[in-house]
Parts: sequence; C-alpha cells; structure tokens
Amino acid sequence: MDLAALGLPMEQVRNVWLVAFFIYLACCLLVEVAYPTIIDAERARKVYISVMGSPIEEAKKKIEERAEAGNPLTPEQEEKVIRKAEAQLESIKGSSVTMDLGHFLLYAAACFITYATFVLYWTMVYEGNLIPALLLPFVVTCWAAGWGRRGWREARGFDPWDRHLGMPAIYINTLEKLSNLFRRVMPRRVKLQRIEDTSLRQPITSFGTGHMILFAVAIPASGFCLILYLNSLLKVNMHTYTTSDIGLPSILMWVPYVMAALCLWSMVSTYYWFTLGRVKRGRFLLPAKVYKYSDIERFKVYPWYGEDTNPQEDMPSGWQFVVTFSDDSYETFGFFDSSIDHLIANAAFKLEQGRWADVESPADRELLEKYFVEGRATCLTLGYKPTNELTEKEAARIASFRTVN
Repeated sequence: MDLAALGLPMEQVRNVWLVAFFIYLACCLLVEVAYPTIIDAERARKVYISVMGSPIEEAKKKIEERAEAGNPLTPEQEEKVIRKAEAQLESIKGSSVTMDLGHFLLYAAACFITYATFVLYWTMVYEGNLIPALLLPFVVTCWAAGWGRRGWREARGFDPWDRHLGMPAIYINTLEKLSNLFRRVMPRRVKLQRIEDTSLRQPITSFGTGHMILFAVAIPASGFCLILYLNSLLKVNMHTYTTSDIGLPSILMWVPYVMAALCLWSMVSTYYWFTLGRVKRGRFLLPAKVYKYSDIERFKVYPWYGEDTNPQEDMPSGWQFVVTFSDDSYETFGFFDSSIDHLIANAAFKLEQGRWADVESPADRELLEKYFVEGRATCLTLGYKPTNELTEKEAARIASFRTVN
C-alpha cells in the first residue's frame, strides 16, 4: 500500500529488492570466506603478534629504556611486568563455537525472512506495510556481518570496534563514507598548537536516567512487534500462507524502526566533548551547554573496585574520573579514556598550580603541553585520597573541634 501509492511498478520493485539482497548477502559472505572467524588460540596469538607486535618484547624494551634512563625496575617489578605481558597473550583464546556459528544462523534467518517476504509480498502490498518488511532482511544481514567481524577481532585479541581489521580496504573505505552521512556534525575545530592538534577526540556518549526509561520502553515494545511479525512469517509453508494476518504485524513493524532511530538519536545527542578550554555537553531534547573548566566545582580519581587501593599496584582500566559542575550536574568517565585528555591535562594543572589554566596565556598553554604527557600520573598522586586517609583527616578534625569546644 505504501509503495503502491507512489505509483511504483510493484512487480519490478520486488525483483530489484530480491536481487539487491542477494548481492548484499554475497558481499558479506565474501568477507567471511576471505577473513574466516575460525581460528585456534596458538594461531590467533601469532596473528596478534604479527600485527601489533609482541607484548613481551615491548615490555622488555620498556624495562631496558628505564634502566638506560637511570630509573631501573627492581627484579620483582620486572617479573611482574613480564607476567602481565604474558597474561595478555594468554588471554587470546581464539574463536568459540558461539562465535563461529552464531552469526551464520543470523545469515540463515535473513534468508528465511527474505523467502517469506517474497511469498507474502502481494499480501503486504494490499493489507499491510511493505517498507519495514523489505528492510528487515538487510538489517539482519548487517547484524550478522557486524557480529562476524567483531568475533574475528575478538578471537585474535584486537579491539572489537576497530573496523580497519578483518575486512578488505574497499569495504572499510565504503563503510567510513556511509558512516559519515550519519555522523554528528561537530563544531569546527581550530588548530592552535600541537596539544590541540594531537589531542582531538570524539565526544563521549553519556547515559542517564532518561536513556534508561527510553530503553525500558523501546526494548519490550520493539520486541513484541518483532516477535508478532516473525510469528506471522513462520506460517509460510512453501508457496502458500495458512492465514492472512500479516497485514497488522507488518504495519506494527514500524515500531522497532522508530524506537531504534529514537534511541540512536538520544545516544548521539547526549555527550561530553572536551576541548582545550571548553567542555561541551549535549543534552537530549535540550540545546547543548558549554562550560569552562573553571565551572568544575570538584573532581576526583578513584578505583571502581574499592576506595582503599594503591594507585601504583592496580590495573589502570579500573580507574574512574568523576566531575561535578557548578550547576550540580556530574559525570563519571573512564580515567584512561583518551577522549578526556583535555580534561586530565586541565585537572592536573589545577592540582599542581592551584588554579585553572588560562588558555589565552602562552605560558599556561606551554604548561598544559606537559600535562598532556604527565597529567594522569599527577591526578593519581594528587587527585586520589584513599578512604582510610580521609577517615583519619575527618577524625582529626572532629578531635580538634572537641578540644576547642
């Protein structure tokens, strides 16, 4: 009904859609053949070393560099560094049955949905809505292809979101051009000094209560409509259809698309973006807000796995950086996320200098250059106070108060 109202030749639309789907499916399966997910642990570690280098050799190199710089590690520290590098290699387990076969089942599901849609095509033309039905096989195939590529990277120890690995260059370039069409348009970046050039990062998506409410509504509503539609498709028996209840389910299939678009829009419009002298905060359904770093009332560094922690002893990925602004809004970021390099540099400047940096001052900008390298170490040593230390200070303050009074 929806496409027919546009005056399109419906028979030709069905043929073009079917041919386009199989071309897209063939392109995805071609990557599966050229870059198969199946790999054992030993081979996966060799692939990782060939691409990223040996973490053990890298650890030994750093130990030698520290020794040459006059700051050698103790034998115990050297052993710990080597063990950590070995553990990184041992964590590469290769592929699993779930990884190998799961996405192929999705490919099979996409083929079945295509077949069922082809059989029910004219029923949906006259009784339902055709556009969601024609899009669904492409969506499922895209999901299967993405799952397969993430599995390929995970099996070999790579970053699962690094699209430059596990696909031909022509695919990578095409995906980047397509993603640019949907990528949020960022404010124009002014290049001032090297710290501004080398530390440009993408915004950090922020999740709040509004997102949780939206997802809590979107997931069950979309899931119900999708199950209703797939249940109707399962009634296809070779070239016949047992009942004619595909009309309403095909119309309700708009719900998952609308909900997915709304969730995606809420995610890309709610973010924090750190630059040299400003923090931009995107807000869902509200205009973006811009802060100066001087608008930060307080911040601290802490490990999520416990307050009584030695900063020199634990894994860096477990540390958090929490910031509270003057309007009482606050956010917690991963301490070692490169997207908060500007925040870390300004916070380290504040901790050591006792004031916020003036980005218009050449002297302050030169100091910030240093904190882009040493900022995290400064924040760990000056911006983190273990619970026991805070407790001791609080007890001393109470004791002094009682003595005076």
